[in-house]
Amino acid sequence: MTFRPVTRRRVLSAGAASLLAGCVGGTDSTGEETDTATPLTVAVGDLIETSSFSFVLRGVTKTTALTDTRQASRGNTYVVLRFAARNTSDEIVHWFPRIEPYIADGKGNTYYLADATTTHGLPKNHDLLPGEVSRGDVVYEVPETAQNLTYSLDFSNRSEVALSTVSIDLEATVTPVADLEQSLKTVHPLGEAVSNNDVRVTVTDVRTATELGELTAKESHEFVLPTLELTNDRSDSIPITPLWNIRLKRANGLVATADLAAWASLRNGFEEGRIDAGATERGELAFHVPIDRDACYFMFDWYNLDAEYAKAFWML
Repeated sequence: MTFRPVTRRRVLSAGAASLLAGCVGGTDSTGEETDTATPLTVAVGDLIETSSFSFVLRGVTKTTALTDTRQASRGNTYVVLRFAARNTSDEIVHWFPRIEPYIADGKGNTYYLADATTTHGLPKNHDLLPGEVSRGDVVYEVPETAQNLTYSLDFSNRSEVALSTVSIDLEATVTPVADLEQSLKTVHPLGEAVSNNDVRVTVTDVRTATELGELTAKESHEFVLPTLELTNDRSDSIPITPLWNIRLKRANGLVATADLAAWASLRNGFEEGRIDAGATERGELAFHVPIDRDACYFMFDWYNLDAEYAKAFWML
């Protein structure tokens, strides 16, 4: 895919003009009337706005290792993109393009999503509840020698989004970097059950710890251990996995995946896998997160359970 070069002033001017039609806006739009630049090229830190959601690529990190055991192939590096997206409407919206985004280099080579992620990997489900911010990472693997990298998102098959393609220059950053604030409309208290498509979920209680058996939390970190109770009221078994269903979310929308080693060390840990029809599973989960005073939510997602796209949040 070829993107027409667009100057920064032209991008933001075009964004301001099309925002009037509910399309896209920049962080410091001039408001001048110009023809809409399509496709649109922006920098890291530029805010992209549509009539129902906003998103920004807030940072780019390159690393040859995501964990001690997860390393890029020889001669390659991981490119970690930290996104934030917010639902600005009163309905559930899907903010990610349905055509898979990719990174391209200056020679026209393209690179697609890696089969690896960080502990803050964006959920598989890119639907957002009203006021929700999803903040997290997507990971790509590219040659270390790759230059002039751009990230390409194609919304051309989204009739409800008046925006075709967005190309983000990964080697240019605006100041200040735009940010988004979360304002969840519905948060459940501990002990309140939420049912969707006959799968009933409750977070009954939560505790914290700095040590779990032989495991010790990193400095300024702790283990957050919510107890999940799930009842399958359906006539068939269902799969429950941390990859699809379970996240922790901070007040700013940053997601955290479960710490599998800490989870496995729990004597009364929740047993993932298939849950039989009519069965109830109850047990603790484990997340390894920084100690702070921000609000912390448990998020359960019914995305892979033949339900309407839905998730629920409990205050921890």
